[in-house]
Amino acid sequence: MSGTHDNPCKVCTINKDCCTRLSGLMLTRDEYERHFRNYRDELITRPVNGFFIVSSGKGGACPHWENGGCRIYLDRPVDCRLYPYAIRHIIRKKQAVKIVFHARSICLQKNPLYQLMPESEARALVTAFGKKVFGQRTPIVVQREKGPLSRLRNRIEAALSRRVIKTRHY
Repeated sequence: MSGTHDNPCKVCTINKDCCTRLSGLMLTRDEYERHFRNYRDELITRPVNGFFIVSSGKGGACPHWENGGCRIYLDRPVDCRLYPYAIRHIIRKKQAVKIVFHARSICLQKNPLYQLMPESEARALVTAFGKKVFGQRTPIVVQREKGPLSRLRNRIEAALSRRVIKTRHY
């Protein structure tokens, strides 16, 4: 986020719902091994084509949530750094991977967070995630979902593709 080490989430007034209800966090293999492998008994972990999707087994907080903050904030996974943006679809094409992200969030601090992370930076994070998961040589096509028409078009493409990777359901 533009070089800042301050945690803008500390002023959250909705109890940091993104961290206190861990659901569908997407992790590269390295991120999973480094930060979440030791918590596998507490988590629902779904390995998916080179990455992991983790959720709390009891609908609770991220295992790194402690005393109202993130213990690994400066080294948090790409999916956490991407927030309040979120990856919506991952579609394997012939030689490329299309990753669709969106900017819909319940976060009350989303407007200041969007200012701290311009769309270009979010695109770079999504691309980095794709390269870590699918390899440096795989072409990664990143698209931001904007509005209902874009959302519908991406849902249709995902439904027609037999190579879609299910991510979050919001």
